[in-house]
Amino acid sequence: ELTLMTAGSGIGKSTLAREIGYHLVKEHGLTVGNVFLEESYTKTAHGYIAIDNNVPLGRLREEPDCITPAAYQKSLDAVVNPQYFYDHFGSIDSANLISKLKYMATSLECDFLILDHISIVVSGQKSSGEGERKDIDLLMTALRGLVEQTGVGLIAITHLKRPDGGRKSYNEGGRVTLQDMRGSASLEQLSDNIIAVERDQQGDNPDQSRIRLLKNREFGDLGEADLNEFNLKTGRLLPAKETASPLDFSSEEFDDVPF
Repeated sequence: ELTLMTAGSGIGKSTLAREIGYHLVKEHGLTVGNVFLEESYTKTAHGYIAIDNNVPLGRLREEPDCITPAAYQKSLDAVVNPQYFYDHFGSIDSANLISKLKYMATSLECDFLILDHISIVVSGQKSSGEGERKDIDLLMTALRGLVEQTGVGLIAITHLKRPDGGRKSYNEGGRVTLQDMRGSASLEQLSDNIIAVERDQQGDNPDQSRIRLLKNREFGDLGEADLNEFNLKTGRLLPAKETASPLDFSSEEFDDVPF
């Protein structure tokens, strides 16, 4: 299936994508191909090692000795080495990208691919002549074809338009709809699932995020799906306790949670 993940700037799309990738590898033994175009492949790999050791990525990159060499190697062998990472930063020609993704899906036999993100793919390439909207149409059609031809699962991140009409900013917890995705109606039409992340970065619970399902082609269930909490001590983005109130939730409640 082709799954899109969307949210405002800095809300935590990449963090959630890495958590999902980690879960697919660690819990299901699947092979994931990572194409994170806004960071080096080394940082992406470090992100998985940080998750595996329950330390924030920033801390691991600033203090590499916060985990032991043995723990680092264990995570490298168990989580990083079974995956594949595309070494590229910034925009890339759509045809070239599809070629690389197809190689990961067929020759490398990846079960899932994570693409972060769609907007940057078309931002610096030579336009089709009809603008970004048409370029995204062409890219989405190619991604849809890739999924159908190879059977790979593709999780792609896409950005949002700026809210208009006096609506609340996405960085202040504004609700996301299908029409808010930036670029083209093909994002909505050609995807199987669309997941939105909502978070009020300046609110009373800035580390809390709501996961909202905007499209579900297979089953049709829509609406709020989960309440997640980013733990500053562990660097993990995980479901909040079911008994916690969305209006009264603090990160201290995670102190006794075994990871």
